[in-house]
Amino acid sequence: MAINCGPIFPIGPFACKSIEKLLWKSVKGGDDFIIFSGGMPRSSYGDKFTLTIMCGDRHEVLDLTSKVIDFFTISDVFNESEFDNPCALIILLEEELIALDLESESWLPFKYPYLEIPHASPITGFQYVVDVHKDMWKLLKTSCQEETSKEISENEWPIKGGKVIADNNVVNNILVTGHEDGSVKIWNATSTSLQHMYTFHTSQVFVTYEGDEEKDEPVEEWPPFRKIGTFDSNLDDPRFAIRSIVLNDISKTLIVGGAAGQVLVLQLLDLEGEKETIVTHVTIGDKWDSSLWCNPQPLIVKHGKRKYRKGFHVQCVVQLTPPAPITSLAFHAEWNLIAVGITHGFLLYDIVQKKSILSRYTLNILESGTVIANVSPKTKSLRRSFRESFRKLKITKSKSLKKERTESLSSDKQEEISLSSSKQSHMSDVINSVQCLYFAQSFIINNVITTPTLWIGTSSGCIYIYTITMPANDCRTSDAVTCQLGKEVQMKHQASVLGIRIVDHRGYPLPDPTDVQYQRSKPADLCGSHRVVICTEEQIKVFTLPSMKPFCKNKITLTEGYHISKVGFSSFPNKNDSKSCENCVLCLSRSNGISLYNIPELKKFISYNFCSSEDIEFLPKTAFLNNGLIVYLASLSEFEIVSLSTIFTTKAVCKIELPEGAREPFKPLDNIVLQMQNYESQNGIGSSEARSNFADITDPEIQNELNNIENEAEEARRSSIVSSRRLANNLPDITEDSRSRNTEMLNGDSRSSGDNILQQIQRAPLAIIEELNSSGEDHFMYNSHPSINVGLL
Repeated sequence: MAINCGPIFPIGPFACKSIEKLLWKSVKGGDDFIIFSGGMPRSSYGDKFTLTIMCGDRHEVLDLTSKVIDFFTISDVFNESEFDNPCALIILLEEELIALDLESESWLPFKYPYLEIPHASPITGFQYVVDVHKDMWKLLKTSCQEETSKEISENEWPIKGGKVIADNNVVNNILVTGHEDGSVKIWNATSTSLQHMYTFHTSQVFVTYEGDEEKDEPVEEWPPFRKIGTFDSNLDDPRFAIRSIVLNDISKTLIVGGAAGQVLVLQLLDLEGEKETIVTHVTIGDKWDSSLWCNPQPLIVKHGKRKYRKGFHVQCVVQLTPPAPITSLAFHAEWNLIAVGITHGFLLYDIVQKKSILSRYTLNILESGTVIANVSPKTKSLRRSFRESFRKLKITKSKSLKKERTESLSSDKQEEISLSSSKQSHMSDVINSVQCLYFAQSFIINNVITTPTLWIGTSSGCIYIYTITMPANDCRTSDAVTCQLGKEVQMKHQASVLGIRIVDHRGYPLPDPTDVQYQRSKPADLCGSHRVVICTEEQIKVFTLPSMKPFCKNKITLTEGYHISKVGFSSFPNKNDSKSCENCVLCLSRSNGISLYNIPELKKFISYNFCSSEDIEFLPKTAFLNNGLIVYLASLSEFEIVSLSTIFTTKAVCKIELPEGAREPFKPLDNIVLQMQNYESQNGIGSSEARSNFADITDPEIQNELNNIENEAEEARRSSIVSSRRLANNLPDITEDSRSRNTEMLNGDSRSSGDNILQQIQRAPLAIIEELNSSGEDHFMYNSHPSINVGLL
């Protein structure tokens, strides 16, 4: 459409950035839209990403969160028309996609049905919850509606991208993510995408700077700016970062640990309220010297009452000193106890009475005089005495050797002493930070009565076992919870403890009491002895309770040559018999992928590399679920789900409905080939056998199409031979073996059919396959990358 008007200077006359793209859209009975990116003065807005919208007297500049890649408008007029009549503006940025409703008064953004931005702030931690309890799900849906901002368009999403096929067995799964800016987001994890449900900003509980913040008065700008988008690369305070997350869907309790020693206890409530935040300050150990702390200071909680809408309310805040990052969290819903671990020690906290039960400083392993160097049964003391006796005999015999030999032995002994002393000196500097925490009720005092226990694993292979005495339910708010040290174990290899789990005599992990109460798990089997599985970076070891007698072990680093970076425990039910299942330890390493070991024999089942080498840096952010699912952060902005079980599969089930004439219809030949391939997959036979069965078809039209297959397959074979010869001569990196396989194709017999061509293409090099697939000719397409059972969120 021709536009007869003079030049327009919306921003000038100052030096401005270049306009990368401009759209001029006409509107029937209204002012035209002028939309362009860039064009702002360099001196004031050179570091901003902008997109300007002009419509008559209305002039607005969108302050975007990242660089503009492209933008376009969507019109509600499908047929050819004199006017454009745009109804929506789609803006593609480097980090997100934004859609604006041009028919609304304030050009409001649409609500995302998909394409959410999980990395609006960098993800620092997450938890995946399968089959959320229905009560919590209803409250989350209600809170989601309450939280929906008024600055959202009420119109439907303008892009029709397809439909998700309804699933009869709908399971509500949620993903809880913690971010660097202190926000906690809850997502509806469907089979196809992530849908945002709720956000809680923990930074609003604290004061950013010492004293009250002074808000600057808004300054009017021309042209008027509006910040839009959720991605934020700027970090105001690194102390707000979320390090650990624990969510219990039955008690509706969310525990969040931060980077400055702060722990927030949140409760999901179906009511509005106003209350003051309860704060508990706890110092880890009495040997803490604040003068040696050079890291950021602890956060300060805002004073006064805080208003809450329907959703998560802060029950209490625990601030640890020193304000070190939270390394591990554990929560027991039945006892209402939380355990917090940092690099300097751990804390046991009572949520009901809002007070500390126990705190211990564990930074130096040699500061405790009760550490057991090795745990071994008393029956082996006689064997140890024999060994010491033989060592004394060897020392006595060595004294009768010659003088030169004695001098050499003495020098070797001095070296050994020096090595031993250096090792002891090294041990005094070992960082004994807390790596894992675990609550369980098991046999720790005797094999008759179970006792509530807390297990703490550290980075130097030290394990603390505490027994907990819980008061009666009617005295829970008045009587104090007590805790005392039951056992203390030091692993010989001194590797970091990554996971602890107690299993029954059959190898089944002890279930969560709340899951048993709501019939989501079977009750624990108290018949027979319990065993504890301790996983470190170098080995897995099983001990019998309560004697802590070694049952078996697997020295993974020594036998297989890799270190474990993360462990998990999963149960794999039998597909034919639901009552039986196999319980395994899942070990994740950077070099060997995922490995499965059965419990309690620790025999290796299988190893599997489920991610590429580019994803290795994200492997520490991996979650193992007890049903065989693995959720890991595949990049900064996407999660992937891998299923190791045949019962639970992960796949996206959706379809796209296209209007008539949007695509060319399938050719009859393609339909026949698809029928043959389907027949093969259903009957498990080769293509030649399938063709012999198709020969029984008496329909003349189908018979003609089958006859044409031979001719077109022969043409496809000839074209593939020419392409193979040309490509093999031009590619220097093709090996001799590949050339010989191409020669076999040239020397093949004249009998060609659909399965013969497919086999030849499958034997061709990958470069030839890509060449054939991109040639646009009619031949069999081969996917060189087999599909795996991975679902993308």
